[in-house]
Amino acid sequence: MRRAALARADLRGADLTCGGFGTDSSGGVTSYVHCAVLEEASMDGADFRDAKMIGANLLRASLNGADFRGADLTDADLRDASLNKADFRGAKLTGVKLHGADRAGTRGLAAGG
Repeated sequence: MRRAALARADLRGADLTCGGFGTDSSGGVTSYVHCAVLEEASMDGADFRDAKMIGANLLRASLNGADFRGADLTDADLRDASLNKADFRGAKLTGVKLHGADRAGTRGLAAGG
């Protein structure tokens, strides 16, 4: 959903996790990755409380005022995202990529780094 417009979307408890299994052309089981790709999406004010977003691609997304309380953002890519006044209190942020993200006024997230 590149450049999707999801302002104020209610995605509480959504599972946008990477990983899974499928079959290859010969019918054999193979691992594959399917992740939420919300690159450059506009999701200001969206509600992601308790969502599972492991490995999600939110590169350059606009997430101003979004609510990530209790969400699992392990290994998510938030590089160059706009996160002004977003709330990350209680979120799992292990391995999250934040280089270049605008973090002014965020809660539960270090302002620099």
